[in-house]
Amino acid sequence: MPVAIVATVGGSTSNSYCTLAEAEIYIASIPTPGSWTSSVLDDTKNRALVQACRLIEENFTWNGYPVTPEVQSLSWPQYGQYLRTGKIIANTEIPQDLKNAQVELARQLLAADRTADQDAAAQGITAVSAGPVSVQFNTLVATFNVIPDAVFSILSWYGFASNSGVMKKLERY
Repeated sequence: MPVAIVATVGGSTSNSYCTLAEAEIYIASIPTPGSWTSSVLDDTKNRALVQACRLIEENFTWNGYPVTPEVQSLSWPQYGQYLRTGKIIANTEIPQDLKNAQVELARQLLAADRTADQDAAAQGITAVSAGPVSVQFNTLVATFNVIPDAVFSILSWYGFASNSGVMKKLERY
């Protein structure tokens, strides 16, 4: 069954902060679109966007407060949020940073399953000894945090994020 994007600001059935059209604009502006190409089906892109939104929702605690928590299905729009310039974000809008972060995460989800469990083999541990202690790593294995650093960086202005069970304070500069 195809996935439809619902990006209604403050909507009760919203499943995305941005539309596919907005995502395509972001992708067109970056030099490395990676797996997000014209050959990828729109439904696959929609699925990546919905999953990215879901992961952002699950992994971030925001500085502000939802405008209508009893109605809106997503954490945004919010009261008490400011742009990096100091301008208050209207409680009727989603900041472009949040949309960009969602698309960036969706792009990276198309490249690799960032939600897969990271067991010892996946983390590159090839041998463990007990005495004297020794650990051997395969340096060719790449591991992933569910939320990549690029997304943390984009959203650092707006709140806190947890990754692998560890809370990281996102600080404003």
